[in-house]
Amino acid sequence: MSRERSVCWHVSSSVNRASIERYGLDWRRMGATGGVASGGAGIPGFVPRPEAAGVFLCETLDDVEMFVSFGQHPIVDVWEVHAAGLDLADSPDGWLLVGAPIPLSRLRLAQRDRSSERRTLSSVALAFVSGRLTADQMSELAGVNPDRGGAMDGSVDPPSGMARSYWILEGHDEYASVQEQITPLFNRIAAAEHGIARLRPECDSAELGISIRVASPGTHVPAPSLDPSHTELLERLGVEIRLHTAD
Repeated sequence: MSRERSVCWHVSSSVNRASIERYGLDWRRMGATGGVASGGAGIPGFVPRPEAAGVFLCETLDDVEMFVSFGQHPIVDVWEVHAAGLDLADSPDGWLLVGAPIPLSRLRLAQRDRSSERRTLSSVALAFVSGRLTADQMSELAGVNPDRGGAMDGSVDPPSGMARSYWILEGHDEYASVQEQITPLFNRIAAAEHGIARLRPECDSAELGISIRVASPGTHVPAPSLDPSHTELLERLGVEIRLHTAD
């Protein structure tokens, strides 16, 4: 089944950087260094082979952190992939797979020379769900386009028979702390307050989700806090606040 994503990521040994900067992501050019999930690197006589005829991509930064932590290679790079228009398919093991080389024009070296140590991820997102409107209709009411929007997979609202839609404004850097993401996001929400107020009555739910995924158990993360002005804005819009912290 083909998938649609605007941005994905690929994790590769830093040894491959020169090749990727010349040829893009091309599994047919796998040389002495195998994939980040494959064992055997550094073993005499080990010959790496592609696990599949294609390029594996991560849909989320959580997935990126998992691949980084495998530790099969001393240092790795994380490549951001402009995925719009790519033929994205589900691979048998659950990852996204592109069956054609991905040119350098679609790539950005997002992180270089990373060790296997995971990093804490944080997200702040204002999310609306509707069983009556499409994401495009939600944007029309709000007067602003979301960062993410679409139909929720496998979710249909029984009364209307329509697929439930989601519409999300969110922070743009999950490696930044919650506090660093809150101010610019709330500036955007405040600028679109009148439109979002029109959208809210047409939605089944609206919440500000704050999620912190710590790098390892015991990692200390300061508790996020909202200014009174932020709380008042959410109250006017009828938005709930949900905090989730996980290892």
